[in-house]
Amino acid sequence: MRCPNCGQRLSESVSRCPSCGLIFTEEERMLMREEQTAQETHPEEEVYTAEESDQYQEPAAATWPVRRGLFDDGLPDAEPYHGRMKWYLFVTNIQLILSAISFGFNGFLYIGGSLYGDQTGALYGAYPGLSLLDKGYGIFAVIMAVLTIFVRNKMKGYQKGAPGLLIMLYGLSLIGTIVYLGIEMAIVKQNLVTSDLIISISVSLFMIFVNIYYFRKRSYLFCN
Repeated sequence: MRCPNCGQRLSESVSRCPSCGLIFTEEERMLMREEQTAQETHPEEEVYTAEESDQYQEPAAATWPVRRGLFDDGLPDAEPYHGRMKWYLFVTNIQLILSAISFGFNGFLYIGGSLYGDQTGALYGAYPGLSLLDKGYGIFAVIMAVLTIFVRNKMKGYQKGAPGLLIMLYGLSLIGTIVYLGIEMAIVKQNLVTSDLIISISVSLFMIFVNIYYFRKRSYLFCN
């Protein structure tokens, strides 16, 4: 016989439909048998016995395939989200990697005193404090390179709090640049602020706010 509510084919002894949960009495079963005796049977359909009805479990939720690769966000293909995270991919797989390389290279230049080429000796002789400042900034740059790799791995793994660490990394980089410039001007007693520097700082501030806005709307993804 069939369930009058959902049409599921059932055993004659079943008192509850395992598909929709409808419960029916003996009288209702007799009426259903009388009404459905003329209907065709379909052997390919699954028929539940009384024992199977009691042991019935809802099917497990489907598992979606996850794509992998350098330029893939690692989210399931069925992720209910509007589009792939292209900016996230750029930040994680390109920007942070290049930033780590740049910090490491600058750290080498500043610590080694090779930033000014042939004029290094003359500048350090005229401004002794500049040498100490450069070495300090070089150490800062090396630390930033390590932090950048750390944050990149956090972002790649969608770990909780990773976007906040990314914003903090941008902020530290900007603060380090401004502090270095301020101390350098105090040492050489010259105004070193240029239009290019102002534009660079403005772009850095703009990118900080862009990332805050972008990752705030996607914070629920970073939960590992």
